[in-house]
Order: sequence, then structure tokens, then C-alpha cells
Amino acid sequence: MATVNFYLSDRVDQRGKSEVLLRFTGGRDHVHRLRSGLWVEPASFRDGSVIVPRLGGLRQRELLELRAQLEDMRTRLLDWFAAADPATVTRDALQQVVTNRYQLEPAAFFDAWDAFDASRDVSQGRRKHYATVRDTLKRWQGHRKAPVTLDGLTADDLDAFRAFILAEPDREARSRNYATDCLKIVRAFWRWCLERGLTKNDPFVGFKIGTAVYGTPFYLTIEERDALYALDLDRIPRLAVQRDVFIFQCLTGCRYGDLARFKKDDVVDGVLTYIPRKSSEGHPVVVRVPLTATAREIVARYAGLFGDRLLPVKDIRQYNYAIREIFERAELTRPVAVLNPVTRKEEKRPLCDVASSHLARRTFVGNLYRQVKDPALVGSLSGHAEGSRAFARYRDIDDELRRQTVELLEPVNVTAPSTDVKAGEKD
Repeated sequence: MATVNFYLSDRVDQRGKSEVLLRFTGGRDHVHRLRSGLWVEPASFRDGSVIVPRLGGLRQRELLELRAQLEDMRTRLLDWFAAADPATVTRDALQQVVTNRYQLEPAAFFDAWDAFDASRDVSQGRRKHYATVRDTLKRWQGHRKAPVTLDGLTADDLDAFRAFILAEPDREARSRNYATDCLKIVRAFWRWCLERGLTKNDPFVGFKIGTAVYGTPFYLTIEERDALYALDLDRIPRLAVQRDVFIFQCLTGCRYGDLARFKKDDVVDGVLTYIPRKSSEGHPVVVRVPLTATAREIVARYAGLFGDRLLPVKDIRQYNYAIREIFERAELTRPVAVLNPVTRKEEKRPLCDVASSHLARRTFVGNLYRQVKDPALVGSLSGHAEGSRAFARYRDIDDELRRQTVELLEPVNVTAPSTDVKAGEKD
């Protein structure tokens, strides 16, 4: 009788997760070690099973889903082995059953989407976005009264889906940038399907997703940043803590997703070292940021608190609400130009109304770029890949920088010849 047992890999990734591995036993001739492609924190896995907390919430649902996926793998493997010709049973064949459950039967669109989602090593925020796109595709399928299929989708259908995103009934108006991001996720899913032979149809051939449009980047001046750090918030400790976190982000340039994962041992000899979550797939890069005296002061303030977490980072929404309240108390209300995501026109808004965690990252990049004017050096500190097009969104090429650039053409130590204008006019 064949059996399937689960255990964890010894390797722990940057998120603190280990991959769940499978040991398949189908008699003495068939003992194979397989990879599930699913990851879990070691604390949530014991004796071959996923440990699910009793309390509800997102974490419980995630672990219940993981447990169901593993049991589904077990069932598929045992069913496939029972029906297979013994001569065809190899490790590769078993691994294909685990990682590509749709290879042996016609692929259903949303089943394939779920397999794609499960195969991706992405942040929870990105996974939520995948779920949102899936739900939107489901609603579009009902709206058009025709099934969405891998072999039947066309470029015209993609155009229709984009129009649906922008003008879906009973929904708030969405931006073209949002529609662009959704279509990029669908394209990634489609490439995944093509690589696995689930379809030969590629509706993205000849289809233009378009590019996202962003407004003029704005960021805090060093004086504004310092005023924020000097703001007296002793009577409001919840804001004082989040102000410290924001200033630390201004001094390191990290994304919120990385900031929330930092541990105390990520700082060694005054240098913050980490692999950005956004670049961990494909070509991971190691970012090393020497901490300034102020950043070290903030780290030291929370050294004995919050377990192994470097700083007390809240949920992104709570964090952004706190940032805006702090800005309002600091009277950082100067008008800045922001892009209306629906009309794609710039409009003026008070700084305190549009501040967010990402403003800290722009503050780090923008002020550094004004000082050193070296994209490669600044990018190495902010985690941008060399030549990244996204980097341009963080630097404001202002008049002062333009003036300094033009002055490079000024002659050095050259005396201008005297010219008699009147004499020249007579000639």
C-alpha cells in the first residue's frame, strides 16, 4: 500500500519559512522525495501536519488552505499511483502530478489560476492582489455571459476585460494604472500556463498592456524630516513610536514590506543588511545600508522590546493613518502635485493628506540623489536594480539640479575677451 508523508526542508528562507517536502513510498521499488512548492513557518508544522490556531482571521484561513492543498496532493498521488502502469512510475512522473495537477486533463481556467497562485513565492499583499484579480475575472465572466477559457481568450477579450475593470458596475472608479497592474498579473499567469503546456493560445501577442503613469515625485526636505523627528509627541506615545519608525524608513529607504520583516540580527556593526522582498525571486540582491547616528539611536530605543523584531511596525493601513496624523500635528501642509488616478491630471493636495510609508522611501532616494547624483550608488542603497526604470519615479530633477548640470559647461580659468560693442556696430 502506497503512503505519502510530509516533512519540512531544513532550509529557511528570508521570510522565515521552510518548504514542505513529500516522501512517497509505493513499495521497495518506489521511494521518492518530492517537492510541494508550498512553504510554511516551522512553528506552524509538527509531526507531518500543519498546525492551525483556534483563533479565526486571515492566518487561520491561510493555514487551513495549506492543509487542504497538502491533503489534495496526497490524494492525487495515491489515486494516480493506483491507476498507473508500474513501468511509468518514476520520480519525475510523481513530481509532475504534485506540481502540475492539470497536465493530464484539459485545464480549467480558474483551476489553473489557483495552481499558479499556489506556485508563486510572493508576499501576502501580492497574494491578496492575485485573489482580487481572480475575483474580477469571475465577475467579468458573469457580466459577459460566456466562460473564460485558456484556449478561447483573445486580445479583444483582454481589451474588454480592461474596459470592465475601469467601469465595472457598482464599483468605485478605478485608475488605468490599476488596470495595467491587473493585466500584468494576468500576463504572468498566461506565461506560466504556456510554460507548462496548458495551452498554446497566447492572447497577449499583439496586445499592448500600456505603461503606468505617475505624477511628479515629491518628498520631504531634510529640514522637514528633521522637524518631524523633533516634534514633541511625549503625550501621544502611539504616534511617537510610529514617527520613529517613519524616520528610520526615511534614513534607510526600505519598502514597507521589508521594514515589517526586519529582525534585530539584520543589523550587524551598525549596518542594516537584507534581501528586498520584491527582488527575492529571479535575481535577488543584497542591500547593505550603514545606519546614521539617528537611525542607530532609534534602533537602540527599542533594543529590549518587541522580541526579535527590529521595530514595532503596524499594519500598513494603521501605519499610514498614523503618518498622516503626525504630519498634520507637525503642520506639514505645503501643497504638492499628485496625479488623480482616474483623470490622470495633476492636482494640488496638502502634504499631510497624501503622506504614506512610501514617502519615506522617496525622501531617502530623493535627498541622496540630490547630494551624489549617482543612480547606481543610490540604487545600491535603496534596492533598485541597476538601470531600473522605476528608479526615475523617485528622483525629482529640479531647477537647482538643472542649473548645476548646465554650469558644468562653464569655462574654467578663462578670461573673456573685451569687446567694444559700439565699435563692432560701426563695422
